[in-house]
Amino acid sequence: GPEARETPSDEVYASLDELEALLATQRFVMEGDEPTAVDLFLFSKLIRFDVAFMHCMGLHGGRGGILVPDSTDQSKAGTQLGYPNVADYTRDMYQRLKPCVDWSSFTQYYRSTKLLPPTAALPDIEYVMASADQPHGRGGETHEVDSYSWMGDRVAIWAQSPKPSYTLETQRYAQPSRCIPLLRPGQDLIVLPGAHEGTREAWEFHRDTLGLGEEQAVWTSGSLYNMDDDVDDHIIRQLKEAMTRQPDTKFLLIPYCPTPNFVRWAQPLQDEMGADKLAIFAENQEWIEKYGDKGILHRHMSALEMPSVIELIDPSINVPRGFVCTTQAELRGARKLLAGAKGCIKPLAG
Repeated sequence: GPEARETPSDEVYASLDELEALLATQRFVMEGDEPTAVDLFLFSKLIRFDVAFMHCMGLHGGRGGILVPDSTDQSKAGTQLGYPNVADYTRDMYQRLKPCVDWSSFTQYYRSTKLLPPTAALPDIEYVMASADQPHGRGGETHEVDSYSWMGDRVAIWAQSPKPSYTLETQRYAQPSRCIPLLRPGQDLIVLPGAHEGTREAWEFHRDTLGLGEEQAVWTSGSLYNMDDDVDDHIIRQLKEAMTRQPDTKFLLIPYCPTPNFVRWAQPLQDEMGADKLAIFAENQEWIEKYGDKGILHRHMSALEMPSVIELIDPSINVPRGFVCTTQAELRGARKLLAGAKGCIKPLAG
């Protein structure tokens, strides 16, 4: 008879089988003694698996969970883990990045899932956390990082307005609010788009969960689509007052991208407060033009003999197959070169 159609769960567990085999022979995804960006990306998914993805997204089958057999049923705690190498790898990475992990934020997926009945058991986060703290046995010493060490002694002001070219409603609101979980109680500030019920709801949830203060959020009017364009004299005055109230504290203004829209209000603010008082964490325009979109990953169809930016940086970096296209004709040519492989079309930005 015909083969059974592969489900998303099948694909996920097939990938876990491959990862289990790989991690049986090496400590990290890429060969070497230290984790790379690939490990950081993978860890951000694995650490959510037991608490969120497995049940909330209906990932049934395979060999069970990663850190625990089943995060909703501690009676299975004595059962041998189905992916022991993946489990120890996740522990190894977690114990390096522990200060950066906000376990409470993982339950957000249960607010929108339609795969579970209202009476379904929720995961036991403490149970999963206890497993993540167990020795990983993967050799070498694990050094925990300070999640805020890159900021030095500065207090953050998050102002994550999307680029003007980002036109989706989800980008308009999700981009500025996704850094709310990074706020430290009583310290950091965040600029958020006003007049939007979903953003207000997200703020109130994190405020109450993390013990944040209402004064840590600075709300625009919400009247203009791009949040940077909506930063007016009222917002500037609130930011200056917040910084003035802490005369001995230095601040770091962190945009998503230093677009002209951002520079319009941020540069005069820095000029007034002084660069020592208010630093801006952003790349210069020359860097953005060269490296600031997904075009760095692949060769352009119009010049296939020219290496990509990534190849020029380090030809050993693995990236998915693909091409950069400017015209429909180039897109059709790229499709032929991919020879029937599954793929997707993505904009360079967004």
